[in-house]
Amino acid sequence: MLCLCIFSSFAVTLDSETKAAANIPQDARFFAWCYPVVDVGTRLPSTGEGTFLQYGGYLYFDDSREAIATNGVAPAALGTLGLMFVRVCHAGAQEFGGFQEITLKALSDKGATHFAWMRPEEFADEVASADGCFVYKFRSGGPKYFPVVAKPVFTPDMLQEELDETEAWVVIRTALPTVERPVIFSKDKSFMENMENSGDRNLAVSADNTVSVVGDTGSPISYAEWQQCHEPATLAKPWIIHVVSRPPPAFPSYR
Repeated sequence: MLCLCIFSSFAVTLDSETKAAANIPQDARFFAWCYPVVDVGTRLPSTGEGTFLQYGGYLYFDDSREAIATNGVAPAALGTLGLMFVRVCHAGAQEFGGFQEITLKALSDKGATHFAWMRPEEFADEVASADGCFVYKFRSGGPKYFPVVAKPVFTPDMLQEELDETEAWVVIRTALPTVERPVIFSKDKSFMENMENSGDRNLAVSADNTVSVVGDTGSPISYAEWQQCHEPATLAKPWIIHVVSRPPPAFPSYR
């Protein structure tokens, strides 16, 4: 006997292009997350159905809420078509329930112990999850989450970018939870000039003296100090630029 735990269904939030890339039927109107089977010693088949049962997946329903498809989840290389997730973020919703033990070895090897599916806009004041996200507990540190995104945050082309000594990878962090996308800032330009060039000018409007920057040390510095700083940053470990009315926490999220 196999025991499954299925979340209540929710309206599909992804557009047609994203649905096609993630192998979601175009006539899917609702979906539900299905957790991996509870381990009762049953040998699972080494097929797509077995992957669904072992690692979990999504059930899709049409307008009549008739089940029309299932998709299992599994790790994939950068650039692979499928459901896309943003880089790791730190969650504040420690009271969120519904956690289940990790069944994917690649995540367990990274220290993850439990995970849960968070539905779209759940805990919207604390988590940027317009299309839903996975939340993970680790052996040490607080929970982290990985939101679903309609467009990739990382692309193979970004890995090939060659920055000069005046440029650096940064992410912009505002008071409200948002999906953070790495962009290239020039230290020769003001904050707003960089925002205009990044294409994210609607994300934040602020003067240089009202933002602070967090680097490898974890201590915030002013934008002017950052412009003179020679500390390196990478796509994997970008600078964090805080646009908030109060001092940012004295620890980095990605470094």
